[in-house]
Amino acid sequence: MPAPTSHAISGASSCMPVSDNFRHAYEQVLVLWLRWNDANERITTELFERRADQLGVEELLSQVDELREQAVKASRTLLAN
Repeated sequence: MPAPTSHAISGASSCMPVSDNFRHAYEQVLVLWLRWNDANERITTELFERRADQLGVEELLSQVDELREQAVKASRTLLAN
């Protein structure tokens, strides 16, 4: 079985080789956080600029919180490896 391809993630003091699987997981976690950020910006707009109806805001808050929970879980899993 061939060895997995590795890449490097630059840090403040060194480069750490990582597998393609780790890199893919790392990218997925970043995408989750970016999706959460976009959703958070939308809810902020709804709350403060448009004064949206209560039900619509509550639904959007639930979606934003679900994204945050997914991102936190994926981040913890990634950091545990």
